[in-house]
Order: sequence, then C-alpha cells, then structure tokens
Amino acid sequence: MLLSSCVLPQEDSSVSSEPATIVEDTMAPTQQVFTETAKTSNRTSHTKTQVLMMYKRVVDNVKLRCPGFTRTIENEIYETDANGDDSSFLHTVGEILTQDDRSADSVTKVANGDDLACRIYFPVYDTDYGCKIYDGASVKDAMCYENEQTYDIVILFHEQNTESGINEEFAQMMTPFSEEVLIHNLNAYFPALNKNNCKTALRYYNCEIRCNIDKNSGHLLSLHQKMITQVNMNVNFDLILTESAFSAQTTMINHLDYTDFIWN
Repeated sequence: MLLSSCVLPQEDSSVSSEPATIVEDTMAPTQQVFTETAKTSNRTSHTKTQVLMMYKRVVDNVKLRCPGFTRTIENEIYETDANGDDSSFLHTVGEILTQDDRSADSVTKVANGDDLACRIYFPVYDTDYGCKIYDGASVKDAMCYENEQTYDIVILFHEQNTESGINEEFAQMMTPFSEEVLIHNLNAYFPALNKNNCKTALRYYNCEIRCNIDKNSGHLLSLHQKMITQVNMNVNFDLILTESAFSAQTTMINHLDYTDFIWN
C-alpha cells in the first residue's frame, strides 16, 4: 500500500457536476508503456461494441489458456474529510480497501499453465471468464489504436455509485469493492459496527482499462486497470460506556497491472 498526501486526479466534468479537484494523476508502468506506444499509433475505425468484443476475446483467452504472468498492485489512499472523530478510522478503512486476500505481496508471479492461480489472480477473480459484456451501457467509450506490432485498447467507464446501483457489466469488468464486504471487513476491527450503525456509499469514477494485444498471435501482452473509489461513511456507535458519531470520506486509487505474459 502507498499512503500518499498527493492531490486527486481531476474528475471528468462530463461525468460529474461536482467541483473538480486539482490534479496530477500518477501513471502505472503499463500506462506509461501504452502512452509511448500510442504516440505512434492510429485510432482504428472499430466501434465501441467491436472494441469491447475484442477485449473480451483476449481476456477470456487468458482464462482459457492460463499463460504465466506477473500481477502488480499499487494503491494510493487519500484522507479527504473526517468530522466528529480523528482520522484513524479513515486509515483503517483505507487499509481494508487496499487489502488483497489473494496475496500479501504487491507483486505476484503466476506460473505458465497454473490454471488455479490464473483463475484466482486474473480478473474477473475466481471465475472462468475474463469479463462479461452486456449492452455496453457502463462504458463511456472504447477505443482501439493500431501500430506495426500491437493493437492498443482503451476503455473508459461512466461513473458508478451504490446509491443508484452498480451496473452489472461494470462489476463484471472491474470487480468493484462492495458495501457488504467493506462492512464485514470493518467488523473485524470494530466488532460493534454493523449495517445498522454504519451507512456507506461508494462511488467509482474515472475508471479505465488499457491493454496491449499482439497483432500476429492475438495474445494479450499487458493489461492495466485503474479504479478510483470514493467511500462516504456515517457511523453511530451507541455502546454502554461510550458513544461515537462521525462521518468520514476517503478516496483510493487502485492500479492493477498484468505484464510479462508467457504463452506457449
């Protein structure tokens, strides 16, 4: 986990009407590779639906063929607001959000042919498919760029939030954190906390997928997923010896990189 005091990436004004935050987004390694590649690439004429189908084929193929790969996790937590209590609760929330039950390490190497590890560590987690595409309603845009050796895909998502409901397609492409899991995990740290005294709202914005595909083989070369999660919580503990009521908001940027694929 990376605990950072940096400013948040700016939100797309076409997605949210809230005031924009000053911004300087950080780039994960795969993003940097893609950016350099895209400088020499040309956008193809593929429609959004065609690009989504192309993406689905390559990630489903990973689940089918089980190549070796390296998964790298980088999380940035921003404590943006806390009223009525100190920020230690926010820090705990951030710790839980950035926990990964599949690995204690930020870098995980999966061996070629290890179908169980591939199923667990490659999204969508613990399934036999790489993603599910429905009507494309959760996707703001999907673009394909072509150069001499690769197709480079960029998928941008509409904002999602738990108050209006998370689009199932988004959930089957980005595996967002659920309110139920958050409260369940928090309960391990705060036994008195439950869904009755802890109200949460999760918001996902500026989420994206970027991947590189080998033109000759059609194999996935790299995959980057970025998900920004804003957590709003209202907590009201009413215990025999103590009472605590406060609201908290924290935002996390989650980077997942899949690189160094080994294909037979």
